[in-house]
Amino acid sequence: MRINRCVSQYWLFFVLCLLFVGTSFGQSELHGSVTIEGDLTIRGNLMVTGNLTVGGRIITSGENLRTAQTPEEFLGQLWNLDQQHNGLSVTLRNPGGEWQDETAAIRLDEQDANRNAGTDGAPAPLIVIHDASKLSGPTYQTVQKLFDNYHINANAPEDQLGTHPAEDQEVENFLNAVLNTQVMETSLAYINQQDLTPDGEDLNRTAFKALLKLQWFELYTNHFSRPPKEHISGFEHVFVGDRSGDRIGGHHFWWKFFLDQEAGQADSLGHSYRGPAGERYRWLATFRMKWQPEAGTTLTEPGQKGFFVGPSPELMLAYGTLGLLLEKKNNGTHSTINFDGGRYELVIHASTLPGTGSPDSRRGDQIRSVFPILRSVGVGSEPSQAITVAEALATALDQQVRVIGVITGAHNEEFGLRLADAETNAPFLAIKLPRSFRASFSPKLNPNALGLKVTIGGRRGMYTGVDGIVAVHEIQPVE
Repeated sequence: MRINRCVSQYWLFFVLCLLFVGTSFGQSELHGSVTIEGDLTIRGNLMVTGNLTVGGRIITSGENLRTAQTPEEFLGQLWNLDQQHNGLSVTLRNPGGEWQDETAAIRLDEQDANRNAGTDGAPAPLIVIHDASKLSGPTYQTVQKLFDNYHINANAPEDQLGTHPAEDQEVENFLNAVLNTQVMETSLAYINQQDLTPDGEDLNRTAFKALLKLQWFELYTNHFSRPPKEHISGFEHVFVGDRSGDRIGGHHFWWKFFLDQEAGQADSLGHSYRGPAGERYRWLATFRMKWQPEAGTTLTEPGQKGFFVGPSPELMLAYGTLGLLLEKKNNGTHSTINFDGGRYELVIHASTLPGTGSPDSRRGDQIRSVFPILRSVGVGSEPSQAITVAEALATALDQQVRVIGVITGAHNEEFGLRLADAETNAPFLAIKLPRSFRASFSPKLNPNALGLKVTIGGRRGMYTGVDGIVAVHEIQPVE
């Protein structure tokens, strides 16, 4: 079925009725393959069975598409979209030292706090890759080829685009790879829908690529301080890292840190959070860092270095580009991102143009730095009202949920249980039980758990190939 601007009045009435029903009852369903040319406004939720193409983006079967109402919502949804594609899942240790989710791709081990600059509170590696399958994808492979194209000294001359054919081609390969991703296609659509470009004109793929190249790769002179710093690029500072005296500049990409860590060049000396208890949030690492980018050079960061853990290269680019465009539209106000229980401030530093006014009044169009700060916790981590098992099964993977149901049996011996809305012949969720919950709630170990009604808090995921809940942090009997 194809719906276009010249659609008949009868079909238009049918589509409007369908969307009206979705608004009234919370969710619409489309079955089969549908292509919409033009504008589609959704109020509420749209569950797709089959394929739905909107503005060039294919929404795949089973994906729940909710229209973003605010930049904060959209940026959070972009994170979730990235996790469904090229972003890597992350787990932390629980208080007993076990990994909360043994299936997660990244194991983040922040260990102890670093209270003194001369000590090492984290002798073990900060990041361990448990599942590297996504790292063989084109955006990871092409971005890695760019890491050796820069001098460590931030003031050293660099090759301007157009002067080094081999490196220029590596930039082209990387940008072409990221532009082919769902994250970038969705970001481009959002930029056009929200009129975020300076001239208000829609960007096509070619113009979007030129914008990314300008913001991230074109060299510029930064006039924030005196004397001005030359040969600056956002990509070098954010993705690769640079040297400013004896201190580390940038280095805000988790995968570059991991590669340096594996080469014996980068080390976390312990976490260093000044605000909320960030060590309990798996998507962020803030720590004191030591870096040896080249022989005979050891740099330390006595303050804090930080980055998101798990985002793909394309999401890093998207957050920087969207953040800068949104700040220009909102008079310099930083954007926030709300997902998985944390609210993060997306700090964007732009290039500073020459002049006599304040730096904020001389903001340019190029990226200087991008990094997150955790501002509050316990935000939207899971609904206060528990949902049913049927509702949880319809929830997208990697979302935090709180589910109420009945324990109907064991799953994977003593290591899990089955949770359903009814005691017999009902669809179930496979619950992966942390060790601390097994004695009380594993039907294999405690037969009295059968038939018990409970609420379970955790993350929607797959357990032994079955729809379920992993990273469980709460199980409460219901009276």
